[in-house]
Amino acid sequence: MSIIDLRSDTVTKPSFEMRRAMAEAEVGDDVYQEDPTVIKLEQLAAEITGQEAALFVCSGTMGNIVSLLTHCNRGDGVILGYKSHIYVNEGGGLSALGGLVPLCVNDGDGIPKPEEVLSFCRPENVHYAPAKLLCLENTHNACGGVAISPEDFLSMVSLAKNRDFLYILMEPEYLMLPLLGEWNR
Repeated sequence: MSIIDLRSDTVTKPSFEMRRAMAEAEVGDDVYQEDPTVIKLEQLAAEITGQEAALFVCSGTMGNIVSLLTHCNRGDGVILGYKSHIYVNEGGGLSALGGLVPLCVNDGDGIPKPEEVLSFCRPENVHYAPAKLLCLENTHNACGGVAISPEDFLSMVSLAKNRDFLYILMEPEYLMLPLLGEWNR
């Protein structure tokens, strides 16, 4: 039996064909929007996800911190699982770089319980970091690769939509968003 290692995109090695495509790709300065390959990739990502635009970044960690800082200000709370990749494996970037407060919930089954999420959706109070973002993973690597059902995931989306101040960050964002249909913030 052949084993395919799907732990992470950092484990996957590019094939010869992939390396050749990289070597032959048309390149340019992406700061000045002169890299046609990056432009095509961003346009395709925006089209697939139904968004106005997309931004290519060079790592998942960078994508997560960009997303966190897009949705939150210093001192804001981020609801995320105590087993989540952002909390465990990204060097505390949400706090160190963003000044964000992790509001940890139990994600041992891959997705937190609604009542735990709601426990951090408190009325404004100077003593608490206001919850602004709910981070979810699908599949959840640290929970054995469990895949969250569309119904369970969409119930979390609905919970967040009913809190007009709570946004959702999906990790890995790049695959799941198109499945959410018309939900856009």
